[in-house]
Amino acid sequence: MAEYKYNSKDRDLRGFADNFVNRVGDGSGLHDRDYFDMIKMLLAMKREGSLLDIGAGVGRVTEFSRGIIAETIALEPDEIRWQACHKAYHQEPGCKVICQLTSEYMAENPGKTFDVVILGMVIQHMSTSSVRNLLAEVASLLKPDGVAIIFTTHSVDAGRGSTYSHPRPDQIYISEEEFNRYADDHTDGSKGLPVHRFSKAEFLDFLAPHFDTIYWRQTSYYHEDRVVNFENRLQLEPGTLKDVGNSQFAVVRKSP
Repeated sequence: MAEYKYNSKDRDLRGFADNFVNRVGDGSGLHDRDYFDMIKMLLAMKREGSLLDIGAGVGRVTEFSRGIIAETIALEPDEIRWQACHKAYHQEPGCKVICQLTSEYMAENPGKTFDVVILGMVIQHMSTSSVRNLLAEVASLLKPDGVAIIFTTHSVDAGRGSTYSHPRPDQIYISEEEFNRYADDHTDGSKGLPVHRFSKAEFLDFLAPHFDTIYWRQTSYYHEDRVVNFENRLQLEPGTLKDVGNSQFAVVRKSP
């Protein structure tokens, strides 16, 4: 079973998001605006179809998807996030907000497939084996002509690796084995969320067994006055992160 449910207090990351900016140039201030614009375009192309949003959170996608595509299914296993999303959107026409893992939804809805599947900011918190299992589930949930958009962390090769969201000052990186143990133990939230920073090559390698990548983009760039702080924190050379997005997304289709 692919798990992405955590007992953690790290539910509100708005303060952390203040470290980043977009480079679309629209003045919106939304650091991941181009990711959401891509989702809106994909939904418009499948307007009469269906969307599955895995790890829907408080409903950032649900808020606009219900007005674009005919059917929205939002899955959120964290009860507090689910309650917020459910209260706001569950009564909307063509929209269901369900407190379930993907595997649980699949068991109750065998054979159900979607035109668009979104997996946003989930896989970086999961163990290696769980990521591979969840991506296989996403592929099985896509219609033959469906598309998925997968959004996660991003770093240069020198900065990729595993950590906690509340690391000790002397422990920036942890081993993959330690990360996987912590990510699979959902009762232990003492160090915050497990977080893996993917390089582009590593991310695309995870996608390759199940998907053909149509489009890739980095986004959420560091504020100019905060780049140095992150370079120091991640033990990187000065200037390394100047033009590097903290996040990345890929638009994919199921491999033949």
